[in-house]
Amino acid sequence: MSMPEQTRLGARWGPRAMKRRIPKACLWVLTAFCLGFLILYVYAPIANPDLNSPSERLAIGTTFKAGVDSRFGGEIVIFNNTPYGGSITRVGTNDFRTVAVAGWNRYGMYFRSISSSLQKGRSWTFRISIWYPIVLFAIYPALFFLRACLRIHWVDRTAYV
Repeated sequence: MSMPEQTRLGARWGPRAMKRRIPKACLWVLTAFCLGFLILYVYAPIANPDLNSPSERLAIGTTFKAGVDSRFGGEIVIFNNTPYGGSITRVGTNDFRTVAVAGWNRYGMYFRSISSSLQKGRSWTFRISIWYPIVLFAIYPALFFLRACLRIHWVDRTAYV
């Protein structure tokens, strides 16, 4: 390989070129995720999915299940057995000491863990507002766009001085 060919390849795939490509790749990936969650936000109230139906949820391995719920403007729900929505839980008998419900509900996030002495294992449900991933994935593209706008504005102002 001759020296000019090495120089061209080095300019195309070298460390400097990768420094420019990685942020742009991250920008595209995060923008796609943000748009995907925005589509889920629009989809949830229109479709009103039933998380108890196996066809309207996504199985992640054998333990986790996930879906989208239309409550509270759209939520992502991750659970193991059946999603717990805050209703009364009763497991087979009139003895309420056999059921233990623990959890928290703060800042658009909801978690419940239900255990019973009559059933093996523990059921749990985690709900999070769909706005959390939308905002999280929009931060970098927004900063990139703001930086590009400021750079254009700064170049335009220095051209007239």
